Parts: sequence; structure tokens; C-alpha cells
Amino acid sequence: MNLGKILAAGALALVLGACSSESTGGEPSPSPSSSRTPSASASPTAPPATAEATVRAFVEAMDEMYLTGDPEPVEALSVLGCEYCAHQIAFVKDLYRAGGDIRASDQTLTSIRHAPEFPPEPRMESFIARLDSAPNDYKPKANAAWRTDQAKRNEEWFFQVRKVAGQWKVVLVGRDSQ
Repeated sequence: MNLGKILAAGALALVLGACSSESTGGEPSPSPSSSRTPSASASPTAPPATAEATVRAFVEAMDEMYLTGDPEPVEALSVLGCEYCAHQIAFVKDLYRAGGDIRASDQTLTSIRHAPEFPPEPRMESFIARLDSAPNDYKPKANAAWRTDQAKRNEEWFFQVRKVAGQWKVVLVGRDSQ
């Protein structure tokens, strides 16, 4: 694995992540909760203390953002230059602004380890995290049909975090292309 492959895979993931297929199994059942408020766990009162904790909090914040439309926890855990972060934030804002909805977002971080190709530096660390992702149902706008955005996946993702003004922030996210 090299950084070029990771960036290329991340760019491809952004393009493919925006694509979807119509759901063929009929309309999904309603979500168990109709309230769209961020959970307390996605909006920590104090920033994560370690680089690894930041990656874990970021994955959780992404799930909450998809379900609630609130990008603030993701914005708080990432830098403005994170292209993946900006793409996902824009996607969610546009979807909810158009009256769309997301019924389920379920990513589980099953393991995390330092990326051996990128040894930790005093202010930067890199990780490979395994994420299990279930298919997600969404409506891109108010009167649109429900769609399913992906098949169930178990993938490794690359995360790079940097200490900025005393807090760990996500600076790069992409699928690991091993």
C-alpha cells in the first residue's frame, strides 16, 4: 500500500459513494426513532485525548451526521482541508436541505491499528481501521423514491490525524487499497 493508491482509492470511493441503486425490495420499514437529534456521544464535551480516540469518535460522528443532518461533530473532529470530510458534509447538507432523509447508517469500527508504512510523528499519526458497514437507505430529496447506497461491506480505511492547536483532528480519510 502506498499513499498514492490510498488517495486514488479515496477519490474513487467519493465518486462511487455518490452513486446509488434503486432499492428493489420495496420501501424499507420506518426507522425506529423519528426524532432527529444528535446523540450526546457524537458531540463530546471535551475533544478526544488521543489520536486513536479521535478516529473512533469520527466514525461515530459520521453515523450521527448521516442520521441527523448535523455536521457539527464531524466538523469539530476534522480540518477544513479533509476532502473526504468536506464531501460527506456537503452531501448530507444538500440531501437534508432538499427534504431528503437517511433511515439507517450503521458503521461499526471492529479494529484499529497504527499504519506501519507511516510511523507516528510528534504531531501526526496514521491508522488502518476495519469498518463493517450495513446497506443504508436514503431519499435524495422530498418526493423521491428510497434508495440503497451500498451493499454490506467489511473494509479497511486509512485515517491520518494531526494535532492542531492542541487537539487531534482528522486530516485524511480513504479506503485502504491493499
